[in-house]
Amino acid sequence: MVVSVHQGLEFPAIEMGRQVHAGDHARAVLAEVSILVTRLVGLSGGAERVVLADDGALADTRGQLLHLCDRLAACRLKSGALDAVHDQVVHLRALFARRAAHGRQEMDRITHGVLAATMVDLETALDHCHAIFSPPPHDRFRFHLGGHRDIRLAFYNGLRGAAAIMLAAFVYECTAWPGGMGFIAITTLVCGLFATRENPVVGTTRFLSGAVWSAIAAGSLDLWILPYLTDYEEFAFVLGIFLFVGGLAKCNRGTAGAAAAYGLLMPNLLMPGNQSRVDEVTFLNGAFHTVLAVGLSVLVFRLVLPFRARDERLRFGMHIRGELRRLCLVPLPPSPQWWIGTSVDRIGRMVRHATHEKDTTAASGIRLMLMFSSVGLNILLLRQLKQQRRDTVSDVITALLRALVRYRPVSPRGIAVVRATRRRLARMEKADPGNGRLLEVLACLDGISRTATACVAAMAAGVE
Repeated sequence: MVVSVHQGLEFPAIEMGRQVHAGDHARAVLAEVSILVTRLVGLSGGAERVVLADDGALADTRGQLLHLCDRLAACRLKSGALDAVHDQVVHLRALFARRAAHGRQEMDRITHGVLAATMVDLETALDHCHAIFSPPPHDRFRFHLGGHRDIRLAFYNGLRGAAAIMLAAFVYECTAWPGGMGFIAITTLVCGLFATRENPVVGTTRFLSGAVWSAIAAGSLDLWILPYLTDYEEFAFVLGIFLFVGGLAKCNRGTAGAAAAYGLLMPNLLMPGNQSRVDEVTFLNGAFHTVLAVGLSVLVFRLVLPFRARDERLRFGMHIRGELRRLCLVPLPPSPQWWIGTSVDRIGRMVRHATHEKDTTAASGIRLMLMFSSVGLNILLLRQLKQQRRDTVSDVITALLRALVRYRPVSPRGIAVVRATRRRLARMEKADPGNGRLLEVLACLDGISRTATACVAAMAAGVE
């Protein structure tokens, strides 16, 4: 759901324009909700639920949260209902903070500490929801979700485009074809279009079929219909029918790729003038080099450095595991919102790759990526807690991060280091029960330990 919302935000935000900040507030809502969900991953242990099963405070907390979920589902983001939900979230935040400070068991305190932090995230998200429906005066809020920049894919697309253009130039050099310059120009255009896609192979054959249909439609107009027309209005009416058919095809997901090529190339092949039309020889030469250029581009993008969704998924996994180490090391870490935006963008790409390739085995790999993202977010939250003040807890976190750089967060030795650090901080929390900062650190360590353990188990089972 988060991935689909992330994909659906950008175009409405562009259509509203830069002077309207509803898109920025919507991105902020998505980031806060994603952080909230990732925080709750650390509470998914089964042993703790068994320990706390007979806790009356936990039972009341569960009831309060279920009531809040019901109100969130029923409010439909209406302004008045949002105000009432906001008041309830503020009340729950104070309630959970009190229970975290005075809980009887350690896991009870940690659970309520995490829930208090999630209520802060939810309160911020509701503030942004309210700003969408009732924009504050002189609103200058800006928010940008990070995205994944794939340098390797860009380099590969550059090599594919260069190979296609060099082949087109070689044909022109060897044949001295009069339409050779147009052949090279169309090849360059189509390669540029293919290079903008996450999966450059997707839609190439449909684009080629659209080029063929554009040549057929333009040939029908130029050779059999235009000679019988005398007025511009008649020509506009007939051309409008052909373009209307392309527009209808664009609305259908199965024919959208072909319709894009049809709408782009058909008017270019026709080249109407005020008092003239293209003669048959010129049209046939133009149509031939256009279709041939699209065919050459499709052939090169499919054969040169072929794209494979499984290889991309493995490469993304290796890249994120390396990034987890860098998150522990870099002097200026990114914000949790940036990490969430980048992670959602990567996971969205993997989902789209698996859908296009009809890869039924990709679900476990995508879940593994989600767990990697959860580990990274907890590392960033740890670094934020470390920067709050300089004390013994900060020194312990610093030592932990240095050890994770050496042993890797998602590894058996890294998990052992995290658990040893957690035991040390748990002893400190027993000496100072209810310390909110210590509870947040323990919650982050629980999240890293559990999620990294699940990642190691999944990779040992053969999940890619």
